[in-house]
Amino acid sequence: MNASPSIQYDVDQPIRADREELLSRAMAMFPALRERALTTEQNRRLSDETVQQLTSLDLLRVGRPDHFGGYGQPDIDYDFAFEITAELARACPSTGWVYAVWAAHDWIVSIVFSDAAQEEYFSDPHVRCASSFGNVKSGTLEPVEGGFRLKGKFAFSSGCDHSQWNLLGATAPDGPKFVLLPRKDWTIVDDSWHVSGLRGTGSKDIIVDDVFVPAHLVCPYGIHHSTAWARHKRPSTHAKAFPALGYYIFLSVAVGAAHGMLDEFVRQCSAGGMLERKAASPHIQLRLGTAASLIADVRRTMRERCASVIEKSNAGTLNDYEAALQGSEASRIANHCRKVATSLFEVSGGHALFESNPLQRHFRDVFAATLRYDYDQLGDALGRQLLGVAAPTAGHQLRTPEGLRTA
Repeated sequence: MNASPSIQYDVDQPIRADREELLSRAMAMFPALRERALTTEQNRRLSDETVQQLTSLDLLRVGRPDHFGGYGQPDIDYDFAFEITAELARACPSTGWVYAVWAAHDWIVSIVFSDAAQEEYFSDPHVRCASSFGNVKSGTLEPVEGGFRLKGKFAFSSGCDHSQWNLLGATAPDGPKFVLLPRKDWTIVDDSWHVSGLRGTGSKDIIVDDVFVPAHLVCPYGIHHSTAWARHKRPSTHAKAFPALGYYIFLSVAVGAAHGMLDEFVRQCSAGGMLERKAASPHIQLRLGTAASLIADVRRTMRERCASVIEKSNAGTLNDYEAALQGSEASRIANHCRKVATSLFEVSGGHALFESNPLQRHFRDVFAATLRYDYDQLGDALGRQLLGVAAPTAGHQLRTPEGLRTA
């Protein structure tokens, strides 16, 4: 499948496209993404063709503020990236994951960094940014005149092969920091991504070897200092919206991967498919019906919960209870995705074990996508809200969206 011609735009004049049009663009990529999925896994990175399609179809602009080339429409805020992620992940979970990363980093940069940093970062209308900020001990920042010197080795930098920037977490003498680093200042450890799930994301190690970082490309780690709402007037940039939406960055990949597994199982049960003989079984029909119901539920829940965050952020009524409810719902969605994947894989037969079979790929990728956060423990925040119990602080790590909020 050929990508659509590149859309012409002026970064000072936001592009206009409605949600239906953008979802149609994502779905138009399905045939090519499915065809490339095995090769993407084998190469352990996205193909150049896939990246070119994502760029030329302007799907990457959803996370950007309007005046930096976003869509400039009230019904297309950052949360809509989760819908696009889920659609891409139906065909290729690795593509969905990398898209989620790139869209999220545009959003995060617009929240935590200064105007000067944002002007530099968004000056490229096709900017793509990898990251590795989950462990701030991976790098050290030494203060020098005009900025810092940074060195370290950073893991899990998804999409780094096609990124012009990297959003890193590092430790300075006065505490943890976010660092925004251009491509010339980091090196990819190419043979460092050998994994069982999401193999095609190219989430490799990168090395930073004592480079100078200007002060405006470093900021405190967390969002308590953010003035993004005053700058961008975008509901998703409210401080309380950050953790509430952050749970779905990678969860949307699991939702799409589980949906894609259902699609593939149905396809293989059709006439001429490897599972055709199972189609008449009431047991299989029940499993399929249950899986379809769970997929409909998780997609509806994700869409409605995120829409609620945007609506209440815009109205200034988003409170701690609503944010805690997001975590609890995210936990339920993760469990349902794993349930769908397990239920279908259990009856997929021996042919599902072959690497060429998409069923095993989606099965692995559903579980891989739900490992980024400990979703099973997210429900405790809602319980604390109901009981009026304070959150624990001992041993708390800056790994989850809630952790970033409380930094």
